[in-house]
Amino acid sequence: MAVLHDGLTPEKVAGYIRRARAVVSVDTAIVHMAVGLKAKLVAIYPLIADQHNPWLPPRSPFTQVIYSEQHPDTLRRTGKKNMDVFSLTSLMNALQTLLTLPAEAKNSMSLNARIIPGLGVATGTLARQLPLICEKFPEVAGCYAGTINLEFSIPVAVVRPDHRTAPLAWTPSGRTTEIFDLLRIELEFSHLTERIPAWLYIAHSSPHRRTPTIHEAIAPRINLNGATHCRLHLPAEAIVLGESGTQATEAINLSLSSTQ
Repeated sequence: MAVLHDGLTPEKVAGYIRRARAVVSVDTAIVHMAVGLKAKLVAIYPLIADQHNPWLPPRSPFTQVIYSEQHPDTLRRTGKKNMDVFSLTSLMNALQTLLTLPAEAKNSMSLNARIIPGLGVATGTLARQLPLICEKFPEVAGCYAGTINLEFSIPVAVVRPDHRTAPLAWTPSGRTTEIFDLLRIELEFSHLTERIPAWLYIAHSSPHRRTPTIHEAIAPRINLNGATHCRLHLPAEAIVLGESGTQATEAINLSLSSTQ
């Protein structure tokens, strides 16, 4: 847990929201940012008898709303809402519900991608990076030490990876560190009968971070058979598309700047 003091900007707040396992907030801009960023959210709203609240977040399996009951006489006398009159048990139950969502509750998304040439360095770098990543995320141990470079028609930002590494000192000198994000996906090729389990691989110091329409994927060795296109299947809540994706990448970079 960290206590945040000075120097916060909307961009940095967005970065912290994306990194959180869940967000708990009273009825403020934080609620609406969390909804827009597809974060798991417990929102605390005032409950005033017989009054409809037009600012409630939209219904979603990733949003829980609990209420702080207001006494009309007190509200009329003071003009202030008391946001502390909620059940702690309700709050903890809402958090538990969000943090134990079954996999089937996640919405999936499919994106078409063009396979493009890479920078020609991944084979050497991944050979050093993968053993370090596998120490905390062993499921990628069977991946080939090379990437599949994918180009999308719109910017794509990974905002909720399945795993984020600590800063890893993977270079031969060991003097610099880098953070990596991994997101579980499936790759579909026209010449293969089954989808291939794979991972989007986001190296935070990679030049690709400046081009959010380009991403890298790692997988077990695949015979691409000259394929120039593929289709990705991935959890919808894990990504942000379009111009918002570019802004999301910038916000994540800001929020990580103190740890890299």
